Amino acid sequence: MVSYTVNSGITIRDYRGKSTDEKPVGRIPNGSSFYEMDTGDVYMFDGDSGSWVKQ
Repeated sequence: MVSYTVNSGITIRDYRGKSTDEKPVGRIPNGSSFYEMDTGDVYMFDGDSGSWVKQ
């Protein structure tokens, strides 16, 4: 069984903030990203687990 997510790009959101900022929660579209301006780290939102995953 193949499991993957297809997003048209319209609903994916790109967030930016400092590493000390709280990452958004709630209705975050799967595949959205959060860029930490002070560290350069990038996180992607995993809709299945409802959490941010460091890339």
